[in-house]
Order: sequence, then structure tokens, then C-alpha cells
Amino acid sequence: MLGTTFNVHNYADETVSSTTLLSGAIRVSAGGQTVTLEPGQQALLAAEGLEVARDADLGKVIAWKSGAFDFDNVSLQDAMREIARWYDIDVVYENGVPPIYFGGKLPRNISLNDLLAALEVSGVRFRIDGKNLS
Repeated sequence: MLGTTFNVHNYADETVSSTTLLSGAIRVSAGGQTVTLEPGQQALLAAEGLEVARDADLGKVIAWKSGAFDFDNVSLQDAMREIARWYDIDVVYENGVPPIYFGGKLPRNISLNDLLAALEVSGVRFRIDGKNLS
């Protein structure tokens, strides 16, 4: 059986593309390599090639489907890429990216202002100018 329930994460602003299998089986091919995934596995494609992660965090992978941002052990930069896509904003780091990591989940239907207020609790400082967050 090939292909049943899976998630593909592939964005131009990400360095790694991933395909995560939840149930069934799926084949992933890239750069002359082919892997067949089993449930709970994730194919990761980066500049170095295709590799398989055996124990993917399925809850994190499909959090979007249940209406959540899962920022558990996620860097500020990774969280802000997801936030920028969701709210259609541009994020600019004026003094580099601080080494901040988050823990927890937030609902995706939260307003941008409320989400940013939650980030401020973690020490993130910013200002909004139109579609730019800096």
C-alpha cells in the first residue's frame, strides 16, 4: 500500500523540506535517492541529500491541522518564519537573531497582537510598521 495519511512541509524560506508519514506507506524520491517511509518516519531533504528520521514528532508536524502553533523547543527564528507565513508579514532582525527558544502551544486563531504579546513575555522586543515586524 502506498500513500495514505502524510504531511509535506516545503517552503522556499526553509533549508529542509520534510515529508512525514502518519499511516500507510509512501515513497519519497529526490536526487536519485528513494526511501519508503513507515508510519512515524520523516523524510528530510536538505542540500546534503535525503535522509530518514525514525521518530518524528507527529504532534508537532500536524499541529496546524488541529488549529495550533506548536512552539515546544522551537527557536525564535523558526517560530517567526511560521508566524510570518501565517499572518502574511515580513520579519526583519535589526541586530541579529537572539538565541531564544520557546515551549508550548498557541491557537492559530489568536490575533497577531495577542500572539506578539505572548512572545513579549519571553523577552522578544519588536515594533510593527505596516506588514513589517522588526
